[in-house]
Amino acid sequence: MEARYAPDSGATFKLSELFIDANYKKRFYVRIGKQVLQWGRCYFFNPTDLINVEKKSFLLKLGAREGAFGMRVHVPFGTFANLYGFVDTRGAVQPDQMAGAAKAEVLIGGTEMAIGFWNRRKAVPVYSFDISATLSQHPDISVNWPMSYGDNLGRLTVENGQCITAKLRKNGSPGPVSV
Repeated sequence: MEARYAPDSGATFKLSELFIDANYKKRFYVRIGKQVLQWGRCYFFNPTDLINVEKKSFLLKLGAREGAFGMRVHVPFGTFANLYGFVDTRGAVQPDQMAGAAKAEVLIGGTEMAIGFWNRRKAVPVYSFDISATLSQHPDISVNWPMSYGDNLGRLTVENGQCITAKLRKNGSPGPVSV
């Protein structure tokens, strides 16, 4: 919990995380509740963080993320590999409105590689690839590559003389939002 006090506006409170952790023989981990997740290794801007889709300013500290409601599953394979899954329940009133994400990462030598996937019903799936390595002691080199065949962002477009919100269809042409 975070509390702030400003003389002109009074006290404000923020609850970033509230969750329950469980594991099975330290081989399978589950976290349920509101949790702050950050997928990928970039420090300031991470285009392959498929969980936190809200826009953040470069000026905000890394801990400024709002938690996501859902269930995370983590299956580690020593220091070699990790599998992650997340069921995102933010804004979902019915089960078919939930989003899901999965990520597999592997460490080979000093190079970390990961592939990810995000999808929600009536949305365009998004895929990601991360690779990061350290050259000698420094610098760290990271490459993040998100991919989708279409667009999930709403855009303003003019149709029949009216300004409407639309998304790009898989073929790249604008179309009305059908969410």
